Formats: sequence, structure tokens, C-alpha cells
Amino acid sequence: MKAKPLLTEIDFAKYERLVVLSPHLDDAALSCHGLLEAVRKKIPRLVITVCCSQPPKPGTNKKARDRRGFAPPKQRRAEDIAAMEAMKCSFVHLGFPDAIHRRSASSGNFVYTSEETREGELRLDDANYIEELYLILSRLCCNMGPLVLVSPLGIGRHVDHLVCAQVAMRLVKANIKLLFYEDLPYAWRGSQPNQRQDSSAAAFERLGLLPGAQYYVDTDVYKKASVMKCYSSQVPLLFNDDEEMLDAFRYATVSESPKELFWSAKKEKGGTL
Repeated sequence: MKAKPLLTEIDFAKYERLVVLSPHLDDAALSCHGLLEAVRKKIPRLVITVCCSQPPKPGTNKKARDRRGFAPPKQRRAEDIAAMEAMKCSFVHLGFPDAIHRRSASSGNFVYTSEETREGELRLDDANYIEELYLILSRLCCNMGPLVLVSPLGIGRHVDHLVCAQVAMRLVKANIKLLFYEDLPYAWRGSQPNQRQDSSAAAFERLGLLPGAQYYVDTDVYKKASVMKCYSSQVPLLFNDDEEMLDAFRYATVSESPKELFWSAKKEKGGTL
């Protein structure tokens, strides 16, 4: 499928604002930096980051606190604020816990107990969390002026990304234009040898959707890397070094130029989202 230039295919003047759903404190910058920069003078921009809650209390998931790369949420929120300020972008931090910290409302047990379960299918015990997120985002995104809603596609199978995608699908109304972004670094890793394979096609199938049009936005990989360095606690966990980070940002090219990729979607029984 030939990708189309997003900025000429969508008339942003028709919309009141652009909202990017970011499951974690870095996802919007990783996957949508080029988009957020490209529309800066065209439309008000809002990044809504979902999983920003406080550290676990004593007696909660010690495995989560001890895992490689754990940083206090207060530090991670400060990193994200610095990145959003660098992009001059409005933002909202929601107080939901990461998947590894979420408990079942019925049993009190942790819903996701391993990396395998956090990169798999959504669990029934997560239903209350999903519904609460839907209600909050409904108030933030719906029943106002027309907007462009940009959601993770779920490449990489991370359940926090899948939750955002499923909620975004439910939010679609006549005045909401839904786009999906290809999740970095998962989209890049999925194309690398010796890595768990995944793709946009597989992500659409998991959502019960068909791919619509594919769009691209130019990205300045050096400017993007500069913003990503605001996330000092996370970058060393995502990439071995600066060169690997730049390679990841170059994973998608059009006419040999680095791009960020976005998709519209179609329902399996016809009609667009």
C-alpha cells in the first residue's frame, strides 16, 4: 500500500484540536513527535498520557518495583513535562496504573503477572479499568467540537496500548476522525531479526479491523532524538545507544526520507471508523 502525505490528505482546519493518546510517559514522543511538530501552527494539540500513577504502596507488586528500568513515576512525569514543553504541547496526565500494577476488582489479585501476559491479550479482570478509562476520555474528547483522535495501533501487543486502541474505537463519533499510529519501538523491533515479530496487519486483525489508508509525516530524527533525551530514565532501556535510537526512527521511509506512519481503519463488515 502506498502511503499518502497526512498533512495534505486531512484538512486540519476542519477540526478543533488534535488529541494523541499515549499509554505511557514517552509513547507520544516516540511515535508522534513528527506529527505534533508538523501541526503545531495548524491546530491545538493535546497529549493524554494514561498510566502516570504513583509508585506502589508497601505490600504491592515488589516484582514491578525491582524490575529493570523502574523509575519513580514522579521522575517520569517530570521527564514527560520537559518533553511536552520542548514541543510546546498541551498535556494531561491521568492517574491510572501500568498493567503490572493493576489488580482485579473481584479477586484483588494482579491481573498481569508476567511479561508474557502483559504482551498478549486483554483479560476480563481488566474490564473495570477499561470502562473507567472510556468514561474519562469521553469527557475529555467527546461532546465538543470536531477533533482528530490519534491512538496507538497496538503493534507489540502491549496490553496498555491495546486498551487505548479499544477505547479509541468506542469513542468514534461523527465529529471524531480516528487515526492509529505505528507504535515505536515495537514497530521497529518487529522488523528486526531475532526479535518477536509483529506488524500493522497483525495489529489490525487483533482489533477486528481492516487497514484503511496509510499516511506519513516527515520526521527530523535528530530533533526527535533531542526530545527523547528528556526521558533519561527510559532511553537506555529502549535503545543500546544513540545510533540505535536514530535507526529506530528511520525504520519507515518514503522516498528514502524518514517518516512516521499512521493509518485509518475500516470495519470488517464495511464502513470506516
